[in-house]
Amino acid sequence: MRKLKKKTVKKKNSLYFGKEAHDAIIKYQSTDCRKEKNIIYENEIKNSFYKLSENLIYIHGFARDPSSFQILKNDCVTFLYETLEKFDPERGSKAFSYFNVCAKHYLIIQTNKKNKIRNRNVSLDNFKDLNSNDRSTIENYSYMPSPEKEMLFEEDKARIIEIISSIEKKIKNENEKLCLNAISVVFDKVDELEFLNKRAIFVYLREISGLNPKQLSVAMSGVRKKFKEVLKNNENLNGVFDIYLWEKMSKTSKEDKLKEFSDLLDSLENTEDKKKMLWKDAYQNAVDDRESAAILLNDLLVMIPGSSGNHSTHGGLATKYLERMSKCNDQILKLAELIAKEQEKDAAVSPDDIFNSIGE
Repeated sequence: MRKLKKKTVKKKNSLYFGKEAHDAIIKYQSTDCRKEKNIIYENEIKNSFYKLSENLIYIHGFARDPSSFQILKNDCVTFLYETLEKFDPERGSKAFSYFNVCAKHYLIIQTNKKNKIRNRNVSLDNFKDLNSNDRSTIENYSYMPSPEKEMLFEEDKARIIEIISSIEKKIKNENEKLCLNAISVVFDKVDELEFLNKRAIFVYLREISGLNPKQLSVAMSGVRKKFKEVLKNNENLNGVFDIYLWEKMSKTSKEDKLKEFSDLLDSLENTEDKKKMLWKDAYQNAVDDRESAAILLNDLLVMIPGSSGNHSTHGGLATKYLERMSKCNDQILKLAELIAKEQEKDAAVSPDDIFNSIGE
């Protein structure tokens, strides 16, 4: 009996990212015409990118629900489109291998970011899923102050308004008037402010007054002097504000710090003048850079709280500002060590005095 030959069916080429896509990417890179590039991408490359992103998300489980799947897939395709020009066919690698690695790394990074945000934030809409500690914190957050506290608050508020009025009569400088007016506005709307810390208040005063940081600092120094005069001349207000405590808490201005550092350098009799000048410039640059970074950080700290989107967008920038401030502090400490070494043979100046003179 004659054996029947099995019919062999030729398999169709079902590669979604094969030689055709590889050649299309090379053709895309070889032309400078933007219109031609768009046509090549839409007709020969786009579908391969979509299928590649879709398969990676399915295989590795980067997204579970349909909405997040579509968003992540579209973002990944956009990322691959942006990396089209970076592929180098002369290295011998296939386009599929290159873009497969790029897409996978991108999806891993985006998924890790999303998981960090999800683990860092808690939604109040899912109250039943919160642990007992979080529930207790939320339940006890809102409270009504006692009548006694409200009465004391109103009395203190009236005294502060009286002080502001007294200071206003003594001030003649325009910048000081703008500063005092900003203080009055902030105080009147204190219940409406979302953030109440020293950095936030400084930003509020700067925005309301329209003064730059240097002008605001000078104006606040003038207002502070008038504030002390009012307290000294009014015994009824000394119980609310301790003038001596205020003086201790007030920071030395940048100009005073530079002067103290210059005096410290002048006391180094055996050190070359050129070295003193370099140290002075280094100290001044470190102080200026630290102040600039602190001002920029203050702006970010007002924007970031309460929004996970702001955290992910501006968190890295805030970290850079903090790192810059830390480097400035390290530079100041290094200067202190250099000066201490210069004065090892001089018993008149101790390292502790040096650190106290140039430190914060």
